[in-house]
Amino acid sequence: MKRPDPRGYGQRRSKAADRFRDAPPVAEPRRAPAGVPDDAPVEAIVRLQVACNQHCFFCNTDSRAENLYESPERVYRYLEENRHCLYLSFSGGEPTINPHILRYVRYAKELGIPRIVIQTNGLMVSYPEFADRIVEAGLTGAFMSFHAPNADISDRITASPGTWALTVKGIRNLLDRGVEVELNTVINTVNYAALGDHARYIVEHFPDITAISLSYIAPTGFCVVSEQTIPRVRDVQPHLFEALDVLSAAGIHANVPERCGIPLCTVSGYERHHEAVQPGPFAGTGVVTDDHAKRDECARCFWNDRCIGHWKGVIDLYGWDDFQPVEGPVEVVPLPIPYRGATPELVEEFMRREAARLKSG
Repeated sequence: MKRPDPRGYGQRRSKAADRFRDAPPVAEPRRAPAGVPDDAPVEAIVRLQVACNQHCFFCNTDSRAENLYESPERVYRYLEENRHCLYLSFSGGEPTINPHILRYVRYAKELGIPRIVIQTNGLMVSYPEFADRIVEAGLTGAFMSFHAPNADISDRITASPGTWALTVKGIRNLLDRGVEVELNTVINTVNYAALGDHARYIVEHFPDITAISLSYIAPTGFCVVSEQTIPRVRDVQPHLFEALDVLSAAGIHANVPERCGIPLCTVSGYERHHEAVQPGPFAGTGVVTDDHAKRDECARCFWNDRCIGHWKGVIDLYGWDDFQPVEGPVEVVPLPIPYRGATPELVEEFMRREAARLKSG
């Protein structure tokens, strides 16, 4: 079998490399002024494109995605507008196949942004030359999609046969170059029963990751909402809890997201892993967004003030039986936030800004 070309669009390797060397120049961006305003953002995310070199059936990114800026001029302007953020994330689609990615990372570093991260499937960084170049440009972290403990399950998810091994190599390449790596596993009908094995694979091969986020498939973007794609939460629970036990025993920070996870009422006994119980900007707000829902019974749940409910699309599919109000009180000692490898000084500034944001309302 021919080795997959992670650069996408069928380019030969040599031509793909030229895309990054010879990308057309754009107007030189302005320099950032000194001084940091009190309301400076903690985090900024810019989507460079919708295009990707895998085809995950649950992809939640389409042309309607937030912060999608495809022109270089607009990306540079966004970086300048957010030059005081503490954490900048380049997303997509797949940002590493964008011909300007090295310039964007380098300019973010020149602006003085301390944490520069890519959200990636790891295929491009499986090539040592590209991994070297993006780290040299200023990359400090990566939020890497890794959905399965083997190629068979991965191929069914990504519809890109042969790429699982490249992702594995990409993760190792970045770790070996000192990049802080947080893995992201999206739980779906294909992989949920293998979460325990997935956790054991990670413990064996990537014990040096910063953290792992165990997300739940979102009924948005290109995802077709059906029983063939979205598992019931009650079916996921035993496998998720097994994975959390395995990861915790190995000292790996395992996180269940708030918006892209499952509600607090469904993780009894494992609440400390849930993003909504964390301090700072990760804390649950209880604010229900347009794509989430609560029911009247949620008002008497101990977690109501921190919970944003669950995806409307999932509720429409399966109903409310998997979600029951929790009697309080519940005492939880949250996990220490990994802060993605940040220095103590950066953590202090992180919390200062969050306190200012909360004070301003």
